[in-house]
Amino acid sequence: MTKTSNFTFFTKLFRWRKLALLPMLLFLSFGYVQSQIVINEFNASGTVEFQNLGTTTVDISSYWLCDFPAYTQLSNLTLECGSLNLAAGEIAAVSGWTINAADAELGLYSTGSFGSSSAIVDYVEWGSTGHPRANVAIQAGIWTSGDFLPAIPSGQSYAYDGDGDSSSDFTADAPTLCAENTTTGACAADGGTLTGGPFTFNQVGDGVPDNIPAGSITSTNTNGDLAWVVTDANGYILGLPPMPSAVDFDTPGAGNCLIWRLASIGDITGAEVGLNANDIQGCFSLSNPVEVIRTNANGCDANGGELFGGPFTFDQVGDGNPDMIPAGSITSANTNGDLAWVVTDANGYILGLPPMPGVVDFDTPGAGNCLIWRLASIGDITGAEVGLNANDIQGCFSLSNPVEVIRTNANGCDANGGELFGGPFTFDQVGDGNPDMIPAGSITSANTNGDLAWVVTDANGY
Repeated sequence: MTKTSNFTFFTKLFRWRKLALLPMLLFLSFGYVQSQIVINEFNASGTVEFQNLGTTTVDISSYWLCDFPAYTQLSNLTLECGSLNLAAGEIAAVSGWTINAADAELGLYSTGSFGSSSAIVDYVEWGSTGHPRANVAIQAGIWTSGDFLPAIPSGQSYAYDGDGDSSSDFTADAPTLCAENTTTGACAADGGTLTGGPFTFNQVGDGVPDNIPAGSITSTNTNGDLAWVVTDANGYILGLPPMPSAVDFDTPGAGNCLIWRLASIGDITGAEVGLNANDIQGCFSLSNPVEVIRTNANGCDANGGELFGGPFTFDQVGDGNPDMIPAGSITSANTNGDLAWVVTDANGYILGLPPMPGVVDFDTPGAGNCLIWRLASIGDITGAEVGLNANDIQGCFSLSNPVEVIRTNANGCDANGGELFGGPFTFDQVGDGNPDMIPAGSITSANTNGDLAWVVTDANGY
């Protein structure tokens, strides 16, 4: 069993259900008694399984499922197994409910009073926090503010461990719908609980270090080999520091990032800078995250972030065969603002603004080196146009680090006259004795390679 993450943007998934009847748990801080009927398992295909953890039979046919603004009673769905007159310890599953695997919520209600904390029976949210019915569940004491699971993994279900009301009580695994959830082969790694934060730095980029004080984040209830992980808001790993206080948050620019405690037992893969923590494989667990909020000293919070991938080399350009970067081979992390892709030559002149790097055919521009960037902007900007130089963009914007693309010609000659931008120019009073000159700088040259010269010809090339 692979235990995965308790991300808020991708939370720890581990939550196994014990078939033995559980005692009622009294949460004094909320005055809450754990529900007798719980959401036991669910998947992206719209199948939801329930279990009766109590000692008496409960008719749940009139219960409601909610994913605001969608609601339906269980009796209106297709019964896959069990009975909606749910006996103690038994399970039942229904299908036909629409589930958004990427980002949604799932609430179980005993009545149609969807704003009532006394009517909500069980609740879970994934993909992000703060869905419309989350506050109802929080008020009822069956969910924690800011907690959520990652998106539902393809082909898997989220299964409940039978005790608790947090994302850490769920695990993603192969579906066991209509069968009891089992802990056989379960991973015992536990990222535990982090306490501390959130932390805010509102002058990043001013050159003054922004560090979290040593000891201001504490970790409890861990098990396994431990490491610290810093991700962006989408789960891309930005760093694996020895401790949170070693990170200077002045340098990454504006945006929000997350600090996690990673626990593992045995070998794991995917815990590398530039990869997504959702894709870690092996016996591992991630704690709850601690958020770090960063705003720029200059008032512009656009952040082109960091690109991972490349460099890429094409040594047969000009042979007529497409030279394309594989889709997904460049990943982008730590961005903030409206995003675009930009391709420039080595001097910053913009050659293209593609929807994604994978659509660019690098066979056609000829030999030379070019750069791929991620452009982030907030509000209106100017100068982000083919033929202009990216150094001259104006407004609230930020460019990522570049990814280099190296192109050499199939014919062995790497000279490249490149592309000219400007004109056409018209002079309709020639011969009057007044000079007719093209203004300096009104023709720009990009994507060149080799020793350069200007040539003027007539229409026939002479």
